Amino acid sequence: MKNWLTIGQFAKASGLSPRALRIYEDMNLLVPPYRGDNGYRYYQESQLSEAARLKEFKDLGFQLEEVKALLQADRELDKSRLVRSLSHRLDLVREQSDQLQDQRRQIEQLLSSLKNNTKPISADERRAIMSYQGNPAIVVTGIQGLQKTAEYIQKHLQDRHIPLLFWSENLELPESYILVLPEDNLGDKGVENLAPNVIVLNSVSGSDSAIRKNYLRLYNFVGSHVTTVIHAEDQALLEIVSNERIRGTYYQYYSKNRALEKQIKKIGGLVCSGSELSMYGYNLQKEAVHLKLESPLGFTDELALLSSLAAVMKLGLPTESLCLK
Repeated sequence: MKNWLTIGQFAKASGLSPRALRIYEDMNLLVPPYRGDNGYRYYQESQLSEAARLKEFKDLGFQLEEVKALLQADRELDKSRLVRSLSHRLDLVREQSDQLQDQRRQIEQLLSSLKNNTKPISADERRAIMSYQGNPAIVVTGIQGLQKTAEYIQKHLQDRHIPLLFWSENLELPESYILVLPEDNLGDKGVENLAPNVIVLNSVSGSDSAIRKNYLRLYNFVGSHVTTVIHAEDQALLEIVSNERIRGTYYQYYSKNRALEKQIKKIGGLVCSGSELSMYGYNLQKEAVHLKLESPLGFTDELALLSSLAAVMKLGLPTESLCLK
């Protein structure tokens, strides 16, 4: 087939991964015009220019739904629409520059501390450094769906090769990890010395004083850089996180109830109804990120997926790397 490219050839020529190309096809962004009897996709060489344009818009920070509208405007030579979209994007970049300036100052302070101080860096400084590197230390705890949540997190972070570990009192943890820690083990020796920068609180067995005390042991050595992931509809969990020690951390809520969307939009987190997923504060963006789950899931598995997505919302991941099934 002259001038036709397989998905592998097109991916190599365009610089887009085969997985990204399949996502773009599902969204009707870049569709292969022919499929062989074997099910293989075939692209035309002429589509490489459109792929380059798509990649250019993505590199500018536009979300896929925005890219779709921009490509349509580009095809229709709608210059005014392109100007409006690019101007709006520029405004967002300017707003985000203030946040980046704050991060720059914080990193400079850390560097100064590291260069001038012979003492070991503090747990809080270590968490900040790991967070900036995108190599987090994540603890998944609670009573339900822990392993599934951790497996989803590992899939989102598959390019970073972060190990998934299961708690034991003699476990030696690397700097970056995903740790499954059941609620029943929160009282174990050594838990109070953990220093994660993301804590995922799945459903809990209750909120009496003994249970609260055990959960608070996770926060012995955490500081302002820690993100706490919370199911917004779990009343017992909400009572636990109302403690002053946990309130000092960042919250990321997740919910299947659209009635909570307004509150979550202000605080940060995600809401999912059916296959429609809305993420607020993804990678510090002020605009919502809208995605679709790729396949229906059972209730428990869906909650595990949602909590895993909330856990990685501030780690600088491109949306294409997220597992949505």
